[in-house]
Amino acid sequence: MTSHTIYVGFVDSLVGYWDQDRQKADKKHAKRNDQIGWESLGSEEFTVEFTAGSPFEGAPVVLSSVGGLIAPRKVDKGAESQTYPYKVTQRFSRLAADPEIIIDPPGDQG
Repeated sequence: MTSHTIYVGFVDSLVGYWDQDRQKADKKHAKRNDQIGWESLGSEEFTVEFTAGSPFEGAPVVLSSVGGLIAPRKVDKGAESQTYPYKVTQRFSRLAADPEIIIDPPGDQG
């Protein structure tokens, strides 16, 4: 199991995404049982809304930050190997973008 953090940066009318390794994370690969959380770089409040199903245990569709953080969620062991598009919206400006989480098949290195 790997733990991933997706850092979200809101600048003017742009939204950027980086992971814990400082790699672009607008298309983040993960595996079943991995954990994924989000953190805004400026502690801005935001929501993550999955638009075509959720890969996480309990299948939450909307996740809301508290203090600029969304605690790591575990990818369901039964999650389909597919792309899970989601929308990130800065809570007070309505600035939004549409990144993806891609659940790789077992054995795939992503």
